Amino acid sequence: MTATLNHNLRGYIEATRDYFAAPSVALTVVKGEETVLETFGTTRTGGDIPVTEKTLFTMGAGSRAYTAAATALLVDKGLLGWDDRVQSYLPEFVLPDPWITDHLTLRDLLGQRIALEPLNLGSAGQDSSFGELKDTTRIAGFRERYAPLPLAYRAVAEIIARVSEQPFADFLKQRLFDPLGLEHTLSAKTWPDLADLAQPHTSGPNSAAPLDPAGYSPCEGGGGIFTSAADSAIWLRLHLRRGFLERTPIIKWTSMIDILSPQIVAEPDARRGEVIAGYGMGWHIANYADAQILYQEGHEAGTSALNLLLPRENLGIAVRLGLDCPPAVRAITYRLLDAFLNRSPVDWAPRFKAWAEEDRVAAEAQAG
Repeated sequence: MTATLNHNLRGYIEATRDYFAAPSVALTVVKGEETVLETFGTTRTGGDIPVTEKTLFTMGAGSRAYTAAATALLVDKGLLGWDDRVQSYLPEFVLPDPWITDHLTLRDLLGQRIALEPLNLGSAGQDSSFGELKDTTRIAGFRERYAPLPLAYRAVAEIIARVSEQPFADFLKQRLFDPLGLEHTLSAKTWPDLADLAQPHTSGPNSAAPLDPAGYSPCEGGGGIFTSAADSAIWLRLHLRRGFLERTPIIKWTSMIDILSPQIVAEPDARRGEVIAGYGMGWHIANYADAQILYQEGHEAGTSALNLLLPRENLGIAVRLGLDCPPAVRAITYRLLDAFLNRSPVDWAPRFKAWAEEDRVAAEAQAG
């Protein structure tokens, strides 16, 4: 059943889009059997191609959840195990500590439990080598806390390719996208040459400025997924229904529970009211008021994306922007979250903008 947003919500999204000068916005809400698909703007600032429910947006780091789901397909077949040693499949994945190298598992990679400094890896794109890991600095104890490491997910993608004996992108299409009916979802190593694709932008003084995506080179497994608002409805429901598409099992529910369960603790963001935080496999886990939320967020090549699940409420939200602007995608997502939880409306845009500035200043101070 297709539904629409009320006038107040649409007005807030339009106002937020103007506030951040976002050229394009696409959103998906699934609640029970209802689906909301709404789009705003054009694929390029000043352009005339409208955003539709089939327009593709890049997921950025949100691509990691697709890699986790792909791993689950091989776990379900008995070809991989969450606690298999990485060295059994990828001996060139060598860390500074020989003991950790020998004991590292797929669960450690997917759960981001290695705790190495990611800044030492540069962009961690396709040209980054696993050999760079030997020179990285530890920022916490092994399996002590969440620490994002893009090359960990690239390692998982390589393991999937070796075990399945086919390129990772082909495995995703044949074993995940096609069975789910994701007709407007793809994995790419370069920026796709498609007409119905949200173009990348960066925030200028008063408007969004287009970015040239010619140098786009995502970390396969940790980026490179492009998807649409329509396909996002299927993706959200797959997780809310614990691996089922309608009545057809795509991923075993036991594997889906593993994906969506905490694998490591993380730092709660008290500004959002979080008191608990962790990381599953490709999904952050936290609370919003009394509700448990799971989310995946990505900012890549001039775009922003956020997927959010509330399993107990059977609610899923996906928001996409053709602009690299974390405060904007978060403001729209949390305003939708408030509406569907029947909470008092909050203007999240200035709050997330101020918090982003706080984070920027803190990061610069830490860098010295």
